[in-house]
Amino acid sequence: MIRALALLLLLPVSALAQGVMGQTYPALHAVTGVASDDQLNVRSAPRAGSALVATLAPDARNIEVIYTDNGWGRINVGEGAGWASMRYLARQQEDDTPGLFPPRLACFGTEPFWSLDITPDAAKFATPEGESLLHIQDRMTSRNTLRDFAVMAGSTDLFLTATITPARCNDGMSDREFGLHSSAVIRFPDGYQLLSGCCTLPPSNR
Repeated sequence: MIRALALLLLLPVSALAQGVMGQTYPALHAVTGVASDDQLNVRSAPRAGSALVATLAPDARNIEVIYTDNGWGRINVGEGAGWASMRYLARQQEDDTPGLFPPRLACFGTEPFWSLDITPDAAKFATPEGESLLHIQDRMTSRNTLRDFAVMAGSTDLFLTATITPARCNDGMSDREFGLHSSAVIRFPDGYQLLSGCCTLPPSNR
């Protein structure tokens, strides 16, 4: 039996984790209150007079709000990020209260490229050399922050312990922003590696 390798990651928990009325971020949202023949503007700064950078359809869903600022939400559009009014964004999920591990996460990093897709039942770790389907052995939430998470998963030839922490994160390849940072200690047949990157919330079916 491969023994778990403990991983301690000390990063400051910023305002990313908490929003208006104690809501947590990042979180998925849907456009609301926009007429069917109109669009929701995405701007370069959190104010109505700033430059227009993109638009969202009136029925758009699965928009990940990374954090908020004075009634505006930071979101990704294409290869960049912008601001949309929270007045027209309704929270989709109800299961992201502090202390609850997100049911699905997509984590990734660059140079070297890697990805870790986490679902309720399994995890898939991939690099350009191949991928491994992992059995999740445990999920846990930090007992003193309630917003830091860890997952332990493995297969016959690979075992990893990954932490996910609310913090601003960039993929190093674009101007997009993410609200979760991840670090993973991975045991390969030829030794250990530490990989770091960002996480995002995959689209919800609800």
